[in-house]
Amino acid sequence: MTLPTSPFRSHRSGRRKQRMGVAGAAVSLLVVGALLGPARFPSFSDGRPAIRYLRTLDEDYRDLEIDFHAMHNFADVSSEHHSDRGVPFFWHILKSGGTTVKELYTTCYRMIEANEIGVTEGHENDEDLAIVDFRGARYVNVDTTTLAGIQKAKDMGLVKSRMADIIFSPYVIEVATDLFVKDYDVPGKMFSVFRDPVERVTSMFYYLQKATWEPTYNPDLANMTLEEYASSPLIESNWMVRTLVRKPEAPLTLDDIEVAKETLNRKCLVGLLDHLEESLDRFDKYFGFGPVEGKADPGEATQCRMDLLGKGGANRNKAAKPIALDPNSEAMKTMKIKNWADIILYEYIQRLWKAQAEWFEDEDAWALDKETNPYLKSESVRE
Repeated sequence: MTLPTSPFRSHRSGRRKQRMGVAGAAVSLLVVGALLGPARFPSFSDGRPAIRYLRTLDEDYRDLEIDFHAMHNFADVSSEHHSDRGVPFFWHILKSGGTTVKELYTTCYRMIEANEIGVTEGHENDEDLAIVDFRGARYVNVDTTTLAGIQKAKDMGLVKSRMADIIFSPYVIEVATDLFVKDYDVPGKMFSVFRDPVERVTSMFYYLQKATWEPTYNPDLANMTLEEYASSPLIESNWMVRTLVRKPEAPLTLDDIEVAKETLNRKCLVGLLDHLEESLDRFDKYFGFGPVEGKADPGEATQCRMDLLGKGGANRNKAAKPIALDPNSEAMKTMKIKNWADIILYEYIQRLWKAQAEWFEDEDAWALDKETNPYLKSESVRE
């Protein structure tokens, strides 16, 4: 079965689409510009100030020559079905529901994951791939959440082995270019859950104040206020866009945002934390995820999922303060300024989420066939 074509076409696909995309970015930039001021407005990659972008929408917008070489080993999101041979890859954006997704598929569905947990209890020194049990869940003995771990997983042949039902990592570009090798003829199939950038950064702050067990824990945060954190160099700045265009420190441009948009449009099945249950339903339908035969009882798996979502998800900071910021507060203004590009991208992701909903309206088209669906088979290594 072939899914409908992508709801947002390529940047070269017509003038009408260009005007819509530019106008959306223009509205967003007007909001951010009110905070930034003209002197700090972002610019095009060729140096033209963004303020000109607002004044000459039709005649001045240029088609972007987007190089998707970095993502060529990921399948287009609109062209693959769950019975195809690709390996699902979850782009884990911290404090956006990713840990809940992990727990659902390991604990409830009993699927096999590749993330950081497989190298616990001494398995970081393993030389051969294996499936290990940890607290009742199953993992491949690799760590795909670090650059060194991704390289080792590649050397061990993780993707080619097809041991992992899902691979998790925050390093989307590195996974696409280093872990998935074209010669394997096994494409990655990307999906993720996204969250409002300011809410995510705020949640990250409150979480890291208490999370002494995390490698990213910084004791300097423990006694900071949110306002102090927002003004400090410790706060994240446009993490999503910077990750997608591989610009960790250099100034971002409007062209970078367009590249990030089109990357997600072509390559990612998007979920939203604000609609997590429906997002999980879409993931299950698209990939054919479900309780693994012989490993998970369907009724117990359903109850496990209900319990997980009912308690607010996994890795939730119970001591965190509620995220209810005054929109006029200095902390809010500063976080918006520092995450202006991610805010624009997130607005696009919300539109993409609504457009992708059309793919799932026909329930019969997504009926699961246990004979052909690799993720429901009891055998962990796919043929």
